[in-house]
Amino acid sequence: MTHSAFLTLKEPSRCSPGEIDGFCRIVLGEGQVSRERFEKRVRKARLLAFLTDSDGGDVIAAAAVKRPDPGYQKEVFGKADVSGFENKTALELGWVVVSPAHQRNGHCGRLVEAVLQDLESEDLYATSKVDNLPMHKVLGRFGFLKVGRSYVSKNRSGEIALFVRLSSRP
Repeated sequence: MTHSAFLTLKEPSRCSPGEIDGFCRIVLGEGQVSRERFEKRVRKARLLAFLTDSDGGDVIAAAAVKRPDPGYQKEVFGKADVSGFENKTALELGWVVVSPAHQRNGHCGRLVEAVLQDLESEDLYATSKVDNLPMHKVLGRFGFLKVGRSYVSKNRSGEIALFVRLSSRP
């Protein structure tokens, strides 16, 4: 793992305009997210995490704990043909991106671990392209289980799998 990357964890309201811009730029650069109202959704997230190549440098990796709209959440669980979880999982792990030049350095796991560290009592879900096996491995390491069936992504960029992590609370 490269240790020169600087980790930042913040609520969006505490991020500088440059941090929000860097986060948006790397996530949008992957082409998996619609630009429409994206910054508004980023600002609504519970927590943002990003790695920079130096203190205050370029964002090389990002992740978030999102507060998805109930309609979107219902749509995801419906497409995956899963019922019973959609009302339990108010938070979504998402926008997990590592720039190609910095992949295979453990950055994805580092980000996921950082954003989940204080969420043991929270139920979460995540989605991932079915062919993104490294991400599936990271999700499994942090207690996410694949549920339901895969479905075609909204932007038709491939099949999507749904993962759920239920809390340890009674």
